[in-house]
Amino acid sequence: MAKSSLKTGTTIRDYMPTTSKFSLKEARAEYSRLRKIAEKRLKRIGESEFRTGDVYRKYKDAFQPLPRNASAERVRKMLSEVARFTERKQASISGFRESQKKQIETLQERGYDWINKDNISTFNDYMARIMKFTAAKNYDSEEIVDLVHDAMDADLDPDDVAEDFEDYLTGVKEIPEMPEEDEDEEEALEEIRRQSAPKQKKVKAPKVKKPAEPKSKAGRKKKK
Repeated sequence: MAKSSLKTGTTIRDYMPTTSKFSLKEARAEYSRLRKIAEKRLKRIGESEFRTGDVYRKYKDAFQPLPRNASAERVRKMLSEVARFTERKQASISGFRESQKKQIETLQERGYDWINKDNISTFNDYMARIMKFTAAKNYDSEEIVDLVHDAMDADLDPDDVAEDFEDYLTGVKEIPEMPEEDEDEEEALEEIRRQSAPKQKKVKAPKVKKPAEPKSKAGRKKKK
């Protein structure tokens, strides 16, 4: 487990607005300290494979500098939010990877053996967008996972699938089937591409005229 970013001797309860033990001045200073930690972690997440996830989208612009005239209520609220963020497991790359590994193991145990470390981020992106809709709660989770599987195979846009997920589940819309690749056809197309590629002209090296060799004295004719 990652080391806590909270002040030594405190708990997350001490950062909550109604149970805070910080004065207003201390709360401001503590918010600034935790904000720097949060910003560094979010920067790393934004440069990783987890940048498409809900955590990054939700928090990437969440922790702004406090204005000078911010009310005490606002200061304490922002302090509690940044403290909760830094304490959550998915506030770091290592925490993300640990959670991801457990999630893959759980899903594979349930029979979704097509989910792996290479596609779990994409899977979560589809699921997060669909589950934002209240209507998604009316459907069995297995149906939604199967829909996501088909959508991923067809490389459909996650937003389009999310907006029309009920139409797909009820059969109003169908996921287009991906055509099977014909090996011979692919080879033929590759040959056409190769032959149609512009040929580079061979540049001939210029001929260098060899200098005439001087005649030896023995070979010269004597003048009469």
